Amino acid sequence: MLGALAASPVWAEQGTPAGEIEALKRMVHEAPKAKEEPAAKEAASDPATKAPEDATQKAKAAEEPPKPVSADFGWWNKIQLGGAVETEVRSVRNKDFNPKSRESVFELKTAEFDFEANIVDWAKGKLAAEWIGPSVAGSQLKSTAADADKLNLNEAYIQIGTDTSLFSMKAGRRTVPFGLSTGSTVAARLEDKLTVSDPLSLAVFDTKEDQILVEMKLGGLNVATYVFQGDTHRGVERRLQHYGAHVGYGVKTDVLSLVVGLSMIDSVFDSDGLEDKYPEALTAPYVPGIAANIRLGLFGFSLVTAYYGALRQAHFTRNDQPVNIRPEAWSVEAGYTTEIFGQKTYGAFAYSQTADLVGAFPEARSIGTLGTWFSNNIRLALEYVYDQDYPKTAHAQGGPGGTGRTSETYLVRLTYEW
Repeated sequence: MLGALAASPVWAEQGTPAGEIEALKRMVHEAPKAKEEPAAKEAASDPATKAPEDATQKAKAAEEPPKPVSADFGWWNKIQLGGAVETEVRSVRNKDFNPKSRESVFELKTAEFDFEANIVDWAKGKLAAEWIGPSVAGSQLKSTAADADKLNLNEAYIQIGTDTSLFSMKAGRRTVPFGLSTGSTVAARLEDKLTVSDPLSLAVFDTKEDQILVEMKLGGLNVATYVFQGDTHRGVERRLQHYGAHVGYGVKTDVLSLVVGLSMIDSVFDSDGLEDKYPEALTAPYVPGIAANIRLGLFGFSLVTAYYGALRQAHFTRNDQPVNIRPEAWSVEAGYTTEIFGQKTYGAFAYSQTADLVGAFPEARSIGTLGTWFSNNIRLALEYVYDQDYPKTAHAQGGPGGTGRTSETYLVRLTYEW
């Protein structure tokens, strides 16, 4: 074609510009490509002409699980909700050491709601509310009655720092680290002991207060100091002048767990039990106290022991009579936990005793319990409690003395905790 154009007389006469010749050359070379491209596209769109996929790749794609769809709920997914419900069947003979008293009831023992918020990584807030039923078991009182159903604030505090931080601070209402108890919620009580009923050491000296606590954790060592409001006061006005401290050490392995603690408080009559039984001591001079506890677990066996005591006598007036007492209490619990038919089952025996608390608390308490966990959060417990009062020869100052009588309690409690 180019040769024909070059031989043409018209082109020969006029001369052929070099630019036009180059353009003609490009047209000649691009023409076949332009014809091939539509054919290639048409072949690609035809399923019959598509190359078959590799069988291995198809198998791998089928085996891969679908990726979970992540939903970001913001702060809401940092809120933890928990709680507990406990029901109880109970039969009591000689309640409060009254020989004519017999009680047999079924009741809702506990209804608790727990909320914990970890909105930020370095702090959290916790709130635990507890239902308080009528004081008369089984009664249906009107909502206007003073002792009708109501919610009670069990715990509420702010924690700055995490549970594994070297230093942390807690401010709010909670059980002070004095002795055995680590908290007043159902979950905390399940960790402290195997028995359902409290030993006398906890019944007398357990203390829940509005407080500010600073804590240091280093390995298994735990050191804490705190100040709290308290209800005992020397003057007319209450002041933030109460304090306490705790030091403990814990170690845990696959077969061994050990916790040892020593603590002090500047006013033992701020404990819930003593404050309730001796309101006259609220304006008396402060009586400091100490507590020591050991919690041991080994191959399913457990041993929990605690001692509480005032460091000196308390002096106050009751019914126009001088009272001089030095409260003390100790307890020991031995238990064994194993699996029976795949369910965690345990048995325990506890004994506790008080001193210098005639007319306010029993002198001794024995507890025998058997229980099983149907799952990680459902427990059924059967328990027998035997209380023995101070002898008749023991006279209380400013109040009734001992009766020498005994009291028995049989109970079955079902707990659902989440």
